[in-house]
Amino acid sequence: MSNLTSELTTAAPTADPGLAAMVSDTRFVIQRVLTPMVMLVGVIGNLVSIIVLTRRRMRSSTNSYLTALAVSDTLYLAISFTLSLKHSVPGISHPDFRIYWHYWPFGLWLIDAASNTSTWLTVTFTVERYVAVCHPIRGQVYCTESRARKMICIVYLFCFLVTLSTPFEWEIAERLNHKTNSTEMTAEFSELGMLDEYRHAFYVFTATMFIFLPLVLLAIFNSFLILAVKESRKQRAVLCSGESQSQRQENKITIMLISVVIIYMLCQLPHACMLVYLAVTGEVDSWTDEFQVRRILGNIFNFLMAINAACNFVLYCALSDKYRKTFLVTFCRCWYQPPAGLPSGIPTAYSNVSDFSRTGSPRSSCSKRSSVRSQRSLNGARGASVRGRTGSPPDHYLGVPGSRGGDSQGLLEASGGPAPAGGRGGPRRARPPRLPPLPAWLRFGRDGKARRHNIVITTPDGSQEEGVTAV
Repeated sequence: MSNLTSELTTAAPTADPGLAAMVSDTRFVIQRVLTPMVMLVGVIGNLVSIIVLTRRRMRSSTNSYLTALAVSDTLYLAISFTLSLKHSVPGISHPDFRIYWHYWPFGLWLIDAASNTSTWLTVTFTVERYVAVCHPIRGQVYCTESRARKMICIVYLFCFLVTLSTPFEWEIAERLNHKTNSTEMTAEFSELGMLDEYRHAFYVFTATMFIFLPLVLLAIFNSFLILAVKESRKQRAVLCSGESQSQRQENKITIMLISVVIIYMLCQLPHACMLVYLAVTGEVDSWTDEFQVRRILGNIFNFLMAINAACNFVLYCALSDKYRKTFLVTFCRCWYQPPAGLPSGIPTAYSNVSDFSRTGSPRSSCSKRSSVRSQRSLNGARGASVRGRTGSPPDHYLGVPGSRGGDSQGLLEASGGPAPAGGRGGPRRARPPRLPPLPAWLRFGRDGKARRHNIVITTPDGSQEEGVTAV
């Protein structure tokens, strides 16, 4: 990776003045104009994504991967901007900038490691999404936040360790420029960097592990995801005359991740093709026209990789409703007022519905015990009405819209249907209309007094909310 970058960007004399001028113009436009703009927009967008994706209501295994991807992309953009100063700042080769030149080999290592980390994070969340969509039962076990954090740590450690030899491929020296009769700082290959066996082995390993293998895996699993989304829409169009809200949210998340992968592949494929071409043709002399063409293409392909690291924020805003709402609540609170969790005009009914947690977090144990107590209280209270007759209301209850708030209110069985209004031997009243399914926002109470429960609720898009307060 670093050898390719050096070969494509290091200046050399050419026999064709037109190509030399094109190289200079391309470098000026990309490294002095476009790269700083993309870096600024990308860093700000990735920092915003990190803040939004780490909000409590956005927590999920998929968002953990996207947060880690935003971190690696931010590192890539920042380091690539510092490396571009070598060709964009006049007089930077002066010995006064000695600190920058000693940093430069380590900058190559960081940029390679960050790029490789972004690559394998894209692969891991694509595989995770494939398991969650195509094998949902296994996804309940494997697609958890704790496993996502472990995989993120493994990917970061692996990518940074396998590229650790990059700084040792270079050595910084001071050389006399005979044209200007002044001393200049320069980066040259060290003995390790000039060792043919090492260069060949490292080149084959990085090209296979960080470019070709990820592209093949992404193409395979992305195809499965696209087919799964199409099949899901066809089945629900036939059976249910449309998609449910939860399935619609799942498909939106999948489509967003598919878009991230497609953009990545489009930006990485030119670089992969260049690597194949270099492997077949080998190195050329620096004074040839082909070398100048390689430098021009290298600048363009490196800029495409910078665009890929900066554009994910735009995709999240365009394709994720929850991301947009969380962004507005976090950064535009003065202009955006989120809808209330439970409008006062909507009546409530009582239900003994157990909460659930997709990730199997230990924090859900309290909510499960609370649901058990709620069910016992409801079973004991079924002989009396909730309001207007003898007996007491259920000890714990969930407020849901759909019943009438004036007189007595219906109890829901564990299956979701209404329970009898009277006792076992009492008169049976007319069945109230079936209540709608429980929404994701649930409010808990006890005897009309506000109370806070440690309950984790998983919303249809996979995020979690906890600590719901009673009304």
